Amino acid sequence: MDAEPARFGRTDDAGDVWKAIGHMMRLVSPDDEVAIERRLEQLGISVLGNIITEQQVQISSYQRQIALLTSRVANQEMALERLQSDVSRLLASIDMRPHLIGGRLPALPEITQLKVQIFHAPDLPVKERKAKTEWTLRLTAWINGLRAVEEIKSVRLYSGRRFAQSVGQLKGEVPAGTQEFADRFASEDSEDFLVGMLQATTRGKGTPYIVDQFCVLQNHLVGDPQVVISIGGQEIRISNFRPAAGTKKGHAKWWGEWAR
Repeated sequence: MDAEPARFGRTDDAGDVWKAIGHMMRLVSPDDEVAIERRLEQLGISVLGNIITEQQVQISSYQRQIALLTSRVANQEMALERLQSDVSRLLASIDMRPHLIGGRLPALPEITQLKVQIFHAPDLPVKERKAKTEWTLRLTAWINGLRAVEEIKSVRLYSGRRFAQSVGQLKGEVPAGTQEFADRFASEDSEDFLVGMLQATTRGKGTPYIVDQFCVLQNHLVGDPQVVISIGGQEIRISNFRPAAGTKKGHAKWWGEWAR
């Protein structure tokens, strides 16, 4: 590019033009490597270089932010997957646990452990005593080694006399064992001897009694509670009760357990 094209007459003005053209060509397409900042300065557009540099800094910052967000999203996805896995395992374990059908305890041979909590509500208002009782039990059963999903809550307890009256009012067939027990303690009116039948859970209204399953609580007034659970004529007896941790309303007063 240092020489002008052939067949052209040589003049001073033409020579200057071709020198300028050659200079521009070397700037645009140099034979020697020149730093980009120097090249932009030679072209008189160094301001553009500053803009490009700033844009590159911003792009690098955006790339770092994107990488950070991507990492956070990945961590959140991993945490979500772990949570879903834990929930799946929990649901699977619940599905494996046995149920108390209709609120009934299973046959005694199937029960491997039974926990009983004794609740006391001495300040129960009079207007609530028709639906609630001062002393109640809560039963938690393990069936063939697995804890049942449901608990039997608020087994209401009455004196032997009131228990016998309730049995007498029941419609339908009452098992001989329940009837004999009611007749035996029909005159018992002590607050230290209480009896209550389990109640069924239904999809509709009402909670009918389970006539072949009932509980007896005694000696609780002297601080040595004993509980008998009668299941179809067979009995579980628990006497090794210990004080429960809570003493406030809604907390058990004692708890005990039976196991094979």
